[in-house]
Amino acid sequence: MNFCPPIHFIKILLIFSCVIGFSTSSINAQVFVEEPIEILNSSDSFKTIEYRCINALDSLKFESVREVLLRFEGINQVVYSDGSNTLSISCEQIWKQSEINAQLLRKGIHVVSSTFNRDSIKKK
Repeated sequence: MNFCPPIHFIKILLIFSCVIGFSTSSINAQVFVEEPIEILNSSDSFKTIEYRCINALDSLKFESVREVLLRFEGINQVVYSDGSNTLSISCEQIWKQSEINAQLLRKGIHVVSSTFNRDSIKKK
């Protein structure tokens, strides 16, 4: 005799696993950074894009961002300074801020405008 679990049990199990999967991904702390400043290097075709972090960037989040960005051709270096809370990305001038912003967003780092309410972020 074969045991076949009822269909409603499988649906409940699927829903439960989805809820757990989505809830654990949202547990990660979100990081907010201000709109970047571009610093062009006149001697070669590289630029540095600097993001000032509104809240601190922990080492695990930084390593995951660094790992993703360094996979792309044209991105040479990703550095985070604890003292100044600055995330610096050295890349070729062909890279656009919007492209890097999209990669940061994939890793839970949100770029906000200068008019954004920083007090609500710092309380979190």
